Amino acid sequence: MKEGGKEKIKGFLSRLKHPRWYVPLLGLVLILAWTVYSMNKDPFADLETKKVERTTVAQSIVQTGTVEPATKVDLTAERGGRITGVYVKEGDTVKNGAVLVRTDSRLASADVASARTRLATEESRLAEMVAGGSPTDRTVAAAGELSASATIQNAVQNLENIKRIQKELVESAWRNLVSTGLTAYLVEGGREDRDQVYQPPTISGVYESTETGNYTIELYGATNDSGWAFTYTGLENGRGVVSTTNPQPLGTRGLYIQFPQNFATRGTVRWYIPIPNDRSLSYVSLNQAYEQAKLNRDSAILAAEQALTNARLGKLQTTAQNANIIIGPRQERIDQQRLAVTQARTALWQAQIGLSQTALTAPFNGTVTGINAVSGQMASGPLVSLMSDAQFKIVVDVAETDVTSIKVGDAATVSFDAYRGESFEAKVVSINPAATDRNGIKTFKTTLQILSTDPRILAGLTADIEIHAAQRKDVLAVPTRAIFEKDDAMYVRVRTANGEVQERSVTIGLKGSDGTTEITSGLTEGDEVVTFLTDKQLELLKKEESKADDQENKNEN
Repeated sequence: MKEGGKEKIKGFLSRLKHPRWYVPLLGLVLILAWTVYSMNKDPFADLETKKVERTTVAQSIVQTGTVEPATKVDLTAERGGRITGVYVKEGDTVKNGAVLVRTDSRLASADVASARTRLATEESRLAEMVAGGSPTDRTVAAAGELSASATIQNAVQNLENIKRIQKELVESAWRNLVSTGLTAYLVEGGREDRDQVYQPPTISGVYESTETGNYTIELYGATNDSGWAFTYTGLENGRGVVSTTNPQPLGTRGLYIQFPQNFATRGTVRWYIPIPNDRSLSYVSLNQAYEQAKLNRDSAILAAEQALTNARLGKLQTTAQNANIIIGPRQERIDQQRLAVTQARTALWQAQIGLSQTALTAPFNGTVTGINAVSGQMASGPLVSLMSDAQFKIVVDVAETDVTSIKVGDAATVSFDAYRGESFEAKVVSINPAATDRNGIKTFKTTLQILSTDPRILAGLTADIEIHAAQRKDVLAVPTRAIFEKDDAMYVRVRTANGEVQERSVTIGLKGSDGTTEITSGLTEGDEVVTFLTDKQLELLKKEESKADDQENKNEN
C-alpha cells in the first residue's frame, strides 16, 4: 500500500478514538443488531391468546321500566271438598269478587235450604202464637207436626248418606296415602357384596288395611323356575315365589311384588317396604289430603247431626204449639218463640256464609300468576296465586326477538338511579301472549315482581332491569371475538404446542352477554385460541395457508 493511503487509514482510526464518535458508533451497532433480531424473530410470538376453560355463559336481556304498585297472594278454599270448576288460567286479569274456583256446594246448599225452612217454620209459629188459635190453626198445626216428622226422617236419611259418602272419601284418601309411591329400600347393613347392582323389586296393588308399618323381604334359594323364593315379615309373615315376569302376592292385603331380571342374589340382601312410604315425594300432599278428608267428614257429619237435632227440636216445638193453640200461649212462650226465630235467622245466615265459601273469589283486581286447582281433585293448599296493586311490579316491553328467550319464573336484577351501586332481586311473573306494536316493533308486555320489601322502593322510580334469560353452567367457552365465519361454518385459530397457528372448525352454543360464547364441539379444555391478530400477522398467516394449499395441490398432482 502506498504511503499516503496508510496515512489516511491511520488518521480515520485516530479520529474514531475521539469521544465524539462513541454515540454514532453505538447507534449503528444497535441498528444492525435490531435488524438481525427482527429477521430471526417469530412473528407469532406475541399473539394475543386465551386458554379454553370451563365457565358459566349467561344471556341477559336489559330493559328500562318504572316501578308500579303490585301485590301477590295465594288463595286457599275456605271450605274443603272436591273442586267442581276452575274459571281462570294463568295470566288472566280478574276483577274484585270474580269467581276463580268452585268446590262441591251440594252439602252447603242443603244446609241453606234446611235453615230457610226452619226459619219459615219458626216465623209461622210465632205469628200463630200472637194471633191465637182457631179450628183452621189446629188443622195447620196438625199438618205442621206431620211436616216436622217428615223433616226428622229426611234429616236421619241425610245423616246416614253423609256418613256413607264421607266414609268412602276418607277410605279413598287413606288408600291413596298407603298405596301410592310404594318402594322397596335396601336395609342398611343388609348386604355383603358392595359391588353388586341392587335394583329394587317393583311394588304394586292397593293396600287394604288400616295398619301401618313395614314389610321386610329376604331371598333364599328354592326349586321353582327362578330358583329363588322370598320371605316377608313385619306387617305380615309369609313366603312367596320370586318372579321376574308376573307380580306375586305380598301378604294378604292387596299388594304385589315383582323382581327385576337382574335381582341381587349374592350376599345377604334385605329390602324393607314402608307403609305408607313417608320417603315418597307425594307423601306430604297425600297425607294432607287424608287429614283434610277426615276434617271434612267430621264437619259434614256434625252439620248433619245438628240438622237432625234441629228437626227434633222443631217437632217438640210443634207439639207444644198445638197445646198452646187450645189454651193460648203465655207471654214467656211467645218470648221463647221470638228467640227461636232469631236463632233460625242466625242459622240461615251462617249456612249462606258456608255456601258462599264454596266459591273462591278474587279479593281485589289483579292478574292470576299461578293455578294449582284441577276439576275433580280435592281442594288442598293454595289453589290460585293472584297479583294485585298492593306491592310493586315493573312492566316492560320486550321485543319479539328477545321474548322467546325468557319465561315466567326467570330471575332478574333491578337497579335504580336513586340507589346507585345497589341491586334488588325480581322475577318474571307474566308475559302477555298478545303482541303490541311499538314504533313499528312487535313487543310483549312482561311483568316482573320485585321480591325485595325494602322500604326505599317507591312507585314511580326508574329502574334498570336485567332479565337472566338463559344460562349454561360448567361449559367450554371462548371470547366471542375469537370466532370467525368462513364458508358458512364457524372457526377459531388455535396455537399448537410447537407455536403453529391452525384454523379449527367449532360448533357454538349460547352467546353470553359478557362477550363469551359457548363451544359445544371442536375444542377441548386448555386449548389456546387466538383472540386478536395484527394486520401483519393476519397477512403472514394467509400467506402460510396459501403456501400449504399450493403444496397440498402439488402432492395430489
